[in-house]
Amino acid sequence: MKKDSIYLTKNDVKALEPLRIAAGSEGTIYRIQKGVLYKIYHSYSDELLLKISPIYDENGVNIANYKIRKQIVRKDNILRYVDQDGIRLTREEALYKAIERQKDIHKTFLPKNVIYVNGRVKGCVLHEHSHALKIYKIESFPLRYRLCILKELLSRERELIEHNIYHVDLAQRPSIEFPNTNVLFQFPNTPQIIDLDGHSAIYTEFFSDKALKRTEESFVLLVMEILTRMNLETYLNNMDISGLFSPNELENIMIENISYASKNQLDSEMIRSFLRHELSLDKIEFYLNQLSRKKL
Repeated sequence: MKKDSIYLTKNDVKALEPLRIAAGSEGTIYRIQKGVLYKIYHSYSDELLLKISPIYDENGVNIANYKIRKQIVRKDNILRYVDQDGIRLTREEALYKAIERQKDIHKTFLPKNVIYVNGRVKGCVLHEHSHALKIYKIESFPLRYRLCILKELLSRERELIEHNIYHVDLAQRPSIEFPNTNVLFQFPNTPQIIDLDGHSAIYTEFFSDKALKRTEESFVLLVMEILTRMNLETYLNNMDISGLFSPNELENIMIENISYASKNQLDSEMIRSFLRHELSLDKIEFYLNQLSRKKL
């Protein structure tokens, strides 16, 4: 254990209640002082005991081995850190590994410290971005301003990827169920990527093409939603798939609708590439630069 870790008791955590500012699926956030947050997780462990499901043979007889009543599986709602052998580290190891990465990351704040409660890992220290807005608030900004912010966000995302840190939940639109976003905005034009201590982040020792693709999908969706001011995820999920239109006709209808929402400022080929899941970070950068050169 590191000497500078934070050691609390359950009573200490209870005493933090007046400092509570938010709660989510992973834990509760407390503002300890200006710029410093404690995130206390809901559970101590990154393992969960589950009952073994029935296993039936061809005659419908349950042949599950009930000598072992439960099995241990990984939970999804913790930091994912995969070592060089492809093994996912425990929460404690993962947090310390993530903290070490900060020396190479200059545009984004990673977890700062580990918090123990009654001797067991129970949270981490995070940086607070003061006077920050949810990124979707910039939808109302002029397009040229949005482009500037999105290009800076791309730069910050690239830095994380260069160091094998993949944020896979950037396009989290605020809702009643999930009121927060994983990208914030600070004036005048600074985007901040957060939630790098939980299930939204994947840390690997080496480049991961699979993780990169998940990052690109999330980043591209966020960019397209900011540019069009549309809830594209909901729109695409609700599109008519009853067979009234051919695939080409349906694609053209969606391109027309999305283009109209963007006030015809987006290139139809950009929208087509988005619908076909062909937009990489390089391609989205090309289109952002192309839009910036237009007379807006």
